Amino acid sequence: MAGPFPVAGGGERYVIAALEYVARYAVTRCVTQHTAEKVATFLMEDVVLRFGVFRELLTDGAPELAGGVMEKLVDMLQARQVSPVPYRSQMAGLVGRFHRSWKDCVATYMADELQND
Repeated sequence: MAGPFPVAGGGERYVIAALEYVARYAVTRCVTQHTAEKVATFLMEDVVLRFGVFRELLTDGAPELAGGVMEKLVDMLQARQVSPVPYRSQMAGLVGRFHRSWKDCVATYMADELQND
């Protein structure tokens, strides 16, 4: 989860990202709230229903990823959630690099938009 960002047209302020570690394919969604329900909905609609059930979910231990909602989702999918150490950057390095690259792209786009006004 990255954000908060400036409010978008639909009220979205956060970006949820899921990355597949082998192919490094990213799936993202903008959301209005930073909650476990939003993350679970994203995982089900944008990951599971499009690509299939994952076997393992590597998370960084953030509060919205460690609650009962996520436990129910992982149990329902018969997957395993791995949360080694909260906020340990080495474990979520791929996601961290993706967020940094994504933020740089958005900042460049916003700077171009401001210059065109």
